[in-house]
Amino acid sequence: MNSPSPLPNELERFLALPRPVGLLVRGGPGTGRTLLGRAIAAQVTGPGLLLTDEGTPSMATESLATRTGPVRIQRIFEMVAGRDRVHPLDEPAAQSVPGAVGRAACAVLIIDSWDAFADHMLGHGRRGGEPAETERGLFDWVSRGAARVVAIAGQGRTTAIEYRVDGIVEMIQTHTDERAERWMRFLKLRDVELGRTNYPFTLSEGRFRAFSPFTATRLGDFGYTYAESDPEPTAPTLWPGASDFAAAFGRLPAGGITFIEVDANIPVPVQLALPIPIFTHIVNREGRVVLIPPPTIFPATIWNFLRTSTPPDRLPKVIQQFRDKVRLLAPTSDLDPDPDFGHALVPLREFEPDSPFISASPEGNGGTGSALDSPSPRFPALVQFLNEPQGDRFSAEIVFLDGLVAAAREIGTGYTPQSLASVIMHDLLVPKVHVVVVAREDDPLANSFPGLAALHLRLVQRQGRYFVRGIRPWTANYVLLPPDASGPRFAPYRLAPVS
Repeated sequence: MNSPSPLPNELERFLALPRPVGLLVRGGPGTGRTLLGRAIAAQVTGPGLLLTDEGTPSMATESLATRTGPVRIQRIFEMVAGRDRVHPLDEPAAQSVPGAVGRAACAVLIIDSWDAFADHMLGHGRRGGEPAETERGLFDWVSRGAARVVAIAGQGRTTAIEYRVDGIVEMIQTHTDERAERWMRFLKLRDVELGRTNYPFTLSEGRFRAFSPFTATRLGDFGYTYAESDPEPTAPTLWPGASDFAAAFGRLPAGGITFIEVDANIPVPVQLALPIPIFTHIVNREGRVVLIPPPTIFPATIWNFLRTSTPPDRLPKVIQQFRDKVRLLAPTSDLDPDPDFGHALVPLREFEPDSPFISASPEGNGGTGSALDSPSPRFPALVQFLNEPQGDRFSAEIVFLDGLVAAAREIGTGYTPQSLASVIMHDLLVPKVHVVVVAREDDPLANSFPGLAALHLRLVQRQGRYFVRGIRPWTANYVLLPPDASGPRFAPYRLAPVS
């Protein structure tokens, strides 16, 4: 088997079984049955045969170009043209039997589609008996000369070979939140333990690729990431640190808000995946960044990571960048008197009670200034830090609402949705500052941001996979993937379209 494989682990193990294997792939039109069959053929070593009634031989050859063995292509209609009887189910090999099927030893035989093949063969050579029994005999016959037989069938037909095959894979196309999703489901794989029975997949670029759930190790790849270089450093918009993000959702507008809604069960490393490359890019470009991290990310954790991941000769530069270009807002109890990085922290114990507050609700009493239940803190030192002249450089504030609430609670105050939106709109939205807000979808403090954000994304978890979709601008689903181990190290993550 070739590696890396686009197939799920369970299917790979099934295809590697030492005995002959029969697999039924079924699904409706356009669900990816054919591309899955060809992906299977591309993974099996040895000669193969594609028996097809769809496409052209040249297309099939191109699709199977990665195989290690030769591929022969034969059209179904060529087998039955001009023949009255080509279906000797109860006879051994004979000259009248088409040698391409069941008589030529091969590593894999793909029949696309089984429906058309069975109709052709049974229509020309039926010898009596029940149709179901005859169809099962046909499958047994074609299985004699191939180590792996992949029969591709339609969704609506209940085929008689379901009890003959060792495995059944169902291809499904669904719609969630008005977006298409593709899932494959294992109904059975004999002699293989099914850790997972459902896999999302994509047919992007005309190739099948399934997505496995994250392991704990792969989740850790998202914690602190690199940024890709900006291909347009003089553009009037902010580079998001990742080419896949820019291709899917565009660059970030100056003086705008990116709002990222996350499911309540999204792990913190995945929440960090999209915004942290923005942070890294700005620091590398000598801009300024304010980071309000989730309450579970302590400053000491960040400092330890920087020390262990930075080459010793570059560590002094990183320390200086954090001193000059980065500010972290964290609860007082989390402050770390670190001799190198401690200057980047904003100590809330120095918060002055008479600092400027939002003292009136922008929506209360028609704007006449009714008092809020509690004052809402503003941080003028951070605002000044972000707004100092930067020339053509961008600054950014990356706010995890959970972290902001924890910081405000430390000084005995809080926010309302209106006061929080007002703070960001009046203090931070200046031409060279972009604000990234990350919040749980059920957080009432986030209610104002869908209407304010220039870019609105939603990050959801389904069966251990993480989907990113654009609300503004509207986009299809993307699967969030860790950095490709075989690719360049500076790519922070990948977004694969589920299409």
